[in-house]
Amino acid sequence: MSAKKLPGRYNLSTEIAVNAPADKVWEVLADFSAPDTYAEQVTLAYSLTPDLQGLGEKRHCDIKGFGSIQEEIIAWDAGRSLTYTVTPLGPLAASTSRWTVWPNGEGRSKITVELGYDLRFWPIGWIMHALFMRRALKKALPQGPEAVKTRVETGRSLRDRRAPHGQPQLKPALA
Repeated sequence: MSAKKLPGRYNLSTEIAVNAPADKVWEVLADFSAPDTYAEQVTLAYSLTPDLQGLGEKRHCDIKGFGSIQEEIIAWDAGRSLTYTVTPLGPLAASTSRWTVWPNGEGRSKITVELGYDLRFWPIGWIMHALFMRRALKKALPQGPEAVKTRVETGRSLRDRRAPHGQPQLKPALA
């Protein structure tokens, strides 16, 4: 895991091996506005800064069953890692997520995902977290890197790239 702890009282992490080189994984992650092409739970995503890639890039995501969030890249190590903030959602206060890609042998790599977060709506948010939310987050966190793994290993996209209101996305999805 990364040496620098993410902000937030609570931290979770997960990792997954990928049967593809790190540069292929990075190619998917670097297309920051396209998580809806591989993540089932992201029903729509688009860039809020279409002329920018990397540090400062922002995206909007609609999450199935939860609502909408906005995310902004706050750290970018091209080919290696990106860190982004996530706007509050439900009892989660603003959170931070770091995705790191590691070479892991010939033609293989590993994705590490870290999440740092705080809670809102004291004491109800804390009670929800203690009763079920932490377990739900631990169960959901691996879904992101698993979706990237599937996208990289199969090359298949879940959805065509579309901007709001059905307009074609400026940056096409990876083939």
